[in-house]
Amino acid sequence: MRHQGANGRDNWSRPIKAGVKTSPADSRANNRSMTLSELYHRGPLSRADLARATGLTHVSVSQVVAELIAAGLVVERGQAETRGVGKPATLLAVNDSGRAFAAIDLSGADTVAGAVFDLRGNITERMSMRLGGAVDTAAAELVCEFAAALVEAARAPMEGLAVAAPGIVTADGVVRAGAYFGWKNLPLADKLAARTGVPCLVENDARIAALAESARGVDGGLMLVLVAKGLGAGLVLEGDLLRGPSGAAGDIGHVTAVEDGPRCRCGRRGCLETVLSAAVLEGLSRLPPGPGRRAAVESTAHATAAVLAAAIATLDLRRLVFFNRDNLLAPDLLDAIRQSMTARLLPFTTHNLVIRASTAGPDTMLQGAYAHALSERLGITPWASPRP
Repeated sequence: MRHQGANGRDNWSRPIKAGVKTSPADSRANNRSMTLSELYHRGPLSRADLARATGLTHVSVSQVVAELIAAGLVVERGQAETRGVGKPATLLAVNDSGRAFAAIDLSGADTVAGAVFDLRGNITERMSMRLGGAVDTAAAELVCEFAAALVEAARAPMEGLAVAAPGIVTADGVVRAGAYFGWKNLPLADKLAARTGVPCLVENDARIAALAESARGVDGGLMLVLVAKGLGAGLVLEGDLLRGPSGAAGDIGHVTAVEDGPRCRCGRRGCLETVLSAAVLEGLSRLPPGPGRRAAVESTAHATAAVLAAAIATLDLRRLVFFNRDNLLAPDLLDAIRQSMTARLLPFTTHNLVIRASTAGPDTMLQGAYAHALSERLGITPWASPRP
């Protein structure tokens, strides 16, 4: 019996987590995951190569490879070069066109972006749609229609759909609070799975952006701060995405940063979102150099550091990355944040801390969603190669 994935669908490969009691089915899924990961990162490889790399017996490798070939996930790619006698080994590789993944980005507020990826992460189809100000159930229905069209456009069997959504999102894809669309306790993953017929994963947009940033290589813990209409953070610690038991990890936008500060859309005053958001960055971009701009930049930097410094010290983070899709994070603002952070933390904490703007491109959310689906569905982590 194969693993059940999101929304009750089968999952071909799910890595075993340390300390978790496993069944024979778990072991088989883990073997498939290890084999696929080795081929994804280092293929083409022979069966003997896979046995050495994974520690599995030759019999086990042959069984796993047979399953993966039958499923269309692995293909034979000619024969290895040999200088000795005997039959040369057959090389195996991941079948890049053997599966498709759909990714949807809801972080653009009124615009939905989507893409279909092949197994290797190449985009094969793109789609976009304006929501026209739709909210609540109307917005959810439009997103479901968009997802169905995206899945229909796939050129290969669809392995899974992943969605980057603003708001507080639980591990089972329920949007507990989504300010953009007015969603409350919306089982979005279940709705999308029912409409499309494929497994669906829904994750917070800042966490998805953090996954995409991780693909670029990160030493130590990472916090990515997504500066959009709202504000949120994604945390990657030792290669794992931090969600929290209620899905609210990284919900920093409504932490009080300025006592008796500006009124926030949540009804409270002085939330970090009121002093650091896309709208604030747009305002700063219009200020000419001079005392007025300097004061505004320092005020934003001070409030930002006041909220984030404790997390940096508590989690011993090594990367603090700010992401804004319009590239409005000015160098003087980042410099001011560095200075304010340095003033709040011990030198030992800030010595290896890198604070910068993300250099990721416009497809960051879509790429992160693909990476999330690839990891959850097939057990392949695209940004971390397996053991040497």
